[in-house]
Amino acid sequence: MIAIWVGVAVAALMGFAPITRGRGGRVNAKQLERFRSSVALPLPPALAAPVLARIGSRERWALCGGVIGIATGVLLTLLLRWEEPPGVLIMFGVALGGGIGGGLATVLAAYRAPAGAPRLARPRRTQIKDYMPSRHLVPARGMLGRVLVACALELALTLAGGRPVTVVLVALATCAGVSLAVSALTEVVARLVVDRPQRASSSLELAWDDVLRADAAHQLTINQVVTCAVAAMAALLYAGVFEHTGPPEGITIVALTVALIASLASVAVVLASPPRRYVLDRLWPGRNFADGTGSGATGSGTTADGTGSAATGGGTTGGGEPAC
Repeated sequence: MIAIWVGVAVAALMGFAPITRGRGGRVNAKQLERFRSSVALPLPPALAAPVLARIGSRERWALCGGVIGIATGVLLTLLLRWEEPPGVLIMFGVALGGGIGGGLATVLAAYRAPAGAPRLARPRRTQIKDYMPSRHLVPARGMLGRVLVACALELALTLAGGRPVTVVLVALATCAGVSLAVSALTEVVARLVVDRPQRASSSLELAWDDVLRADAAHQLTINQVVTCAVAAMAALLYAGVFEHTGPPEGITIVALTVALIASLASVAVVLASPPRRYVLDRLWPGRNFADGTGSGATGSGTTADGTGSAATGGGTTGGGEPAC
């Protein structure tokens, strides 16, 4: 049974690396074009290399983190003799490892413009809400509350049914602990992704940087929602939903149904609309990149060489505000 879940986890892990599959220098041209079309940004040859290098690095880290997560999940399943359902810890591992790995790659892999090239800066620091819309942030953060409610409900029903509580406590503590850890790490890594400096030498390069950051933050949010959804269901299932007798069984099945519907709704909302265009509409309103330079700007910025190449709303790299 564990082997089946490992296969499912590996198949899910491939979704973390659709463009390069984690292999340096090998690109799925169809997936890359689909990604580029989704943001409607040109990718000239001079910019393609650094953009693909960052995408490849993130996907490679995501795969490595996911593999480590799967191995950890299998090991914990065997050590704890987690038999029912056996795939929970494995799926926890692939979601947590893949998401954090890809996020850290985005944090650490900053592109450095060639020496002497102009550098752009914004007049203000960006925030996480610039990269993630509320329709994603609210469901993701609300999932943790659902896990805690599910754990509390199952514990109350266990005590009311007079069943042994030790094994149930271990299961519920695991589900709640993993959800808390995933939510906390998601917040920390997402903020690191947003705050990471970027030495861009053109408006188009900075726009691509925004898209890649938003995509990394979106992947973190997906992992948070999916992980917490699995935890909420496991909290109700593993603790012995179908061993209850009398009225508690009906109450638990209703709770399970509500948790399932709410979790699927949150997952659907987050998966349905990646915020790639959202970040461009928010940080680059009215900007036209069709000519490959972003010359149709509604505002201009100042570069380190004073030429005035466009950055949103203006700003210099010379003092005060760091490049972002």
